[in-house]
Amino acid sequence: MEDVNIVFFDLDETLYNYGAVRLKATLQVAEHVEELGLVEAGKFISVHQKIWKEIYRKYKGKCEMFNREIRFREVFRELKVPVKTKLIKELANLFWSKVYEEMKPYRDVKPCLEALKREGVKIGLISDGYVKIQAKKLEALKIRKYFDVETYSEEVGENKPSKKIFLLALKKAGLPAEEAVMVGDNLKTDILGAKKTGLKTILVKRGIFKDLKPENEWEEPDFIINELTETPKIIKGMKSFRKSLKLGR
Repeated sequence: MEDVNIVFFDLDETLYNYGAVRLKATLQVAEHVEELGLVEAGKFISVHQKIWKEIYRKYKGKCEMFNREIRFREVFRELKVPVKTKLIKELANLFWSKVYEEMKPYRDVKPCLEALKREGVKIGLISDGYVKIQAKKLEALKIRKYFDVETYSEEVGENKPSKKIFLLALKKAGLPAEEAVMVGDNLKTDILGAKKTGLKTILVKRGIFKDLKPENEWEEPDFIINELTETPKIIKGMKSFRKSLKLGR
């Protein structure tokens, strides 16, 4: 068995509360739309929820499902309110600006990353979304300095659980799947995709997907944790176990 040389993390929900931040950002957009006299904020939120579900179904597996310009354009189309492309871009920028402003890492993130660094383990990110936006989130969280490798679904054109994003991440790291572990919050993307690519997996029970149940063996994580600070202990244990196997103990 190979040693553990890199731990990959998911970003949204795993490292910060994206659900809460997203709601605040969407509300700010809705309030701004109301201030402009276009649509009452509550109505905007209601239609936005409907459109979000439609876009999720239409673009599932693709980066477009995260594109706020597409989403807001469809909301106004549904409401039959004509708006210019310039306004759509302004609303998307307002949304992301609010996201960056509100983002705070979970309290266990930095201690976890620092402990892994002390163990001499590389740290990587595997995140769905657009490179520019997701990388800026790392900056907003003030944790980008900890990451040796960053991989985003825009780079391969498919979201997790596609094996393509995991394979690209391993290629960037210069390491085989046997030496990698994936930490994420979503059984159907982080765990499923990582296991099918040959990585060991750790599920952190938090965020909007914490109540999901495995539906098949590929969604069964190797480890389940409630705090990210449990991760270094698991990695250290795996390294010790593998070392004992090499020594024939």
